[in-house]
Amino acid sequence: MTQRTVPSTVPVGPRADAHRSSGPRAGSDDPDPNTTTAPPALADRTATGLLHQRILLLDRELEQDNGAQLCAQLVLLAAEDPSRDITLLINSPGGLVPAMLAIGDLMDVIPCDVRTVALGMAYSAGQYLLTHGAPGKRFILTHGRVLMHQGSAGFGGSAADIELQAEDLRRGRDLLIDITAERTGQSR
Repeated sequence: MTQRTVPSTVPVGPRADAHRSSGPRAGSDDPDPNTTTAPPALADRTATGLLHQRILLLDRELEQDNGAQLCAQLVLLAAEDPSRDITLLINSPGGLVPAMLAIGDLMDVIPCDVRTVALGMAYSAGQYLLTHGAPGKRFILTHGRVLMHQGSAGFGGSAADIELQAEDLRRGRDLLIDITAERTGQSR
């Protein structure tokens, strides 16, 4: 009987959790013994290599930490050479609206163009960032998927609190729809 080897997975990008195991397999309580991940040093070298090529990577849910890191990297690269494009690769299920708006606002004010590329998925915040790429420099790879959906939130509290939260959600939704329509030249 021939033994099959399973290729190891190598995370790409500046992920804080890149050195951790992927965890248990579906339907199993035991971790997959065939899954290995790259050591943190390799993930750091990969992220550094991409940064030197002016490529940024959003490869997970957008949160405050990686949102702040992407903002810092945009500023760094724009200061380094304001005439060269920056590429933002997006493979994200979405994330926090404040982090998304901060990155989008920075993309608008830095002097260089930001080329955006959807690989895999650009959902919610990923879709928003994709549309913030420079006109004519927004791309979706062949099997990439883009999804814009209704906002969601975990409401709680009194009826008055829930009403305020719902109104805030509506305002945020309308803002994102208006910005996306403006950036893409589409009607609301």
